[in-house]
Amino acid sequence: MRDSTKSARAYAPYGHGTPANNLLGFNGEIQHVISGLYPLGNGHRMYSPTLQRFHSPDTQAPFNRGGINHYAYCGNDPVNWRDPSGKWRQLVKTALKIAVGGGAAAAGKMNAEFVGDVYTTGKHALTRGPVPQHEFPLERTTLMQNANQARRPFNDSVNGVNFNLATWGDASLTERQARYYIDGTWSDQSNTTLYGYSAAGWLIGFAKTRQPGTLTGALFNAAGAAGAGVLDHVSYKTGSMLTQDFTRQTASIRQ
Repeated sequence: MRDSTKSARAYAPYGHGTPANNLLGFNGEIQHVISGLYPLGNGHRMYSPTLQRFHSPDTQAPFNRGGINHYAYCGNDPVNWRDPSGKWRQLVKTALKIAVGGGAAAAGKMNAEFVGDVYTTGKHALTRGPVPQHEFPLERTTLMQNANQARRPFNDSVNGVNFNLATWGDASLTERQARYYIDGTWSDQSNTTLYGYSAAGWLIGFAKTRQPGTLTGALFNAAGAAGAGVLDHVSYKTGSMLTQDFTRQTASIRQ
C-alpha cells in the first residue's frame, strides 16, 4: 500500500504544495520523496518549501553557527532572485539605503530617476539576463575566466555579481577594474581590504562619469566591506587563511 505522505509533491514559489506526478520542484531540483525537502546548493543545504528556510547552517558562517541572513533563501523568493547563498539580496537592500541616504551626499544631486537606475543595476546584479555567454562584454569575460576558481567571500561575491551583470550586457566594468579584481582574487590581502579598495575605485569612476553603474559598484563593495571584518577575524583566529592558495597565472585582459 502506498503511503500518500511519501508521494512526490511540487511546490509553488511561495511554498503552497499540490500533489504531482513528477519529482521536480519549483526550481527544477529533485524533491526528497520522504521529507519533501530540496537539496539546494549542489545538495549541500536542505531547503524546506513549507518553512521557506534552510535546515542546515550557512557554509560561510563563522564556526558553522550562523551568519548574515542565516537560514533565509533569496529573501524567501528563490524564483525571482538568483542568490544561492542567501546573502546578496540583503546586501542590495543595505546598499540601496545608502544610495538614498548617505549616498546622496556623495552623489551631490540624486534625483528619483538616478536612484531608479541604481536600483535597476542592483537588481541586475542578482538576476540572470537574456544575453548569451558568447556576447558578454570583454572585461567581464576575462574576469570570469581568471577569477572563478577562487573561494573566499570577496571572490564569491565578485564572481557571482560579475556573471549576472554580464548576462545583462553591463559594460560598466573597465579594464583597470577587471585587472584589480583578478589580481586581488589571488592576493593575500584581506576581504575587508579588497572590498575597501574596490569601493574607492568605483567612487573615483563615479566622480568622473556620474554613471549609476559606478555608484552601484561603490555601494556594493562598501556594504561588503562592512560585513567582511568578521569573516577576516575568523580566518586569522582559526588559521584557515594560512591554508589558502593565492598563486595563479592569469590571462591577458586584452585577449
